[in-house]
Amino acid sequence: MNYTYRDEAVALPDLEGWSARILPGGLVELAHEDRTFRVPFSRSPSGEIEISWEGRRFVFAPERAARRKSERKPGSLSAPMTGVVADVMVQVGDAVTAYQAVAVVEAMKVLATLEAPVAGVVTAVHFAKGDRVEHGAVLVEIE
Repeated sequence: MNYTYRDEAVALPDLEGWSARILPGGLVELAHEDRTFRVPFSRSPSGEIEISWEGRRFVFAPERAARRKSERKPGSLSAPMTGVVADVMVQVGDAVTAYQAVAVVEAMKVLATLEAPVAGVVTAVHFAKGDRVEHGAVLVEIE
């Protein structure tokens, strides 16, 4: 998942050539050319990642969560929990009826079946089987 720096008022150093990946044990690995830094991070309930590094605090918001509120439409289905997409039963262009099962999200062996909120045609499927999703991410849109 991609993250966007939340506080655009603070100037960040040139980020070109930097990469980051989340490691087990609550660490983020920051890499630039031949230098690598392992920095502890914390995650807020809303999915933001907070890093304290070289005396400064950086907060990053998941890109999907940042866009979620503006993109939310009446016929959209969002993930009820953070987990993995266990199944997607529809494709773009499929006609669906209200309450038809369209996707399943799994978290810690709990399966949540997502049903179409309205009858219509599937206009977008944003995730595939096996993809990890954050709570509230829009999975399917129906018009």
